Amino acid sequence: ILVVPSTSVCGDAVPPFGTPGTVDEFAAFSCAGPGSAATKLVCADLQVFAVGAYSVCVCDFDKKFNYSSSVPVVDGGPGDPNVTSTTTTRTTTTTTTSHPNWACDFKERYTLGGFGTGTFQILGPDRLGVVDFRAGAPQRLDLTGAGMGSRDRIRILGETARCDDLAAAKPMHPAVDNATSPLGERDLTSSDYLDRWRDVKIM
Repeated sequence: ILVVPSTSVCGDAVPPFGTPGTVDEFAAFSCAGPGSAATKLVCADLQVFAVGAYSVCVCDFDKKFNYSSSVPVVDGGPGDPNVTSTTTTRTTTTTTTSHPNWACDFKERYTLGGFGTGTFQILGPDRLGVVDFRAGAPQRLDLTGAGMGSRDRIRILGETARCDDLAAAKPMHPAVDNATSPLGERDLTSSDYLDRWRDVKIM
């Protein structure tokens, strides 16, 4: 499979930031989990780190594919990469053989599925980027996104910490002032699209 933004076209899109995160990584990603069958793929441990709507595109591994034209072909039909063509002139004879691509290493191979067969939504905060705080000054911290809720909580970590490390404890950084630490519930002005904490102070 290949996960792409729902507004994209299968066969002409690249995956979002996540794990797997490239076409090559998706090609090596197993969808043979418990319960998989000829009519069902079970793909475990897929992670997408960007909020948005996504579609799932599928590569038919067994389908012959003419990678030079990026158009699937029928066995033995025009453009079949298994067919060898020979051209003869008065002075030269040239033989050209096109080799089929049986793997799923190219985004053009993922032509099945897409928006018409359903999408899924990733909820959570948008990528915030760099936020400038003045040391010792209480400031407001806003996180925008989708599907935000009153039970959301945050941690401010050191620069070497990884939020996607599920095994890490992720304690609040000691430079965050305990008196104004955003450990509790978000501000009342928050919404489904905004998490807000006031008076956050980093010493």
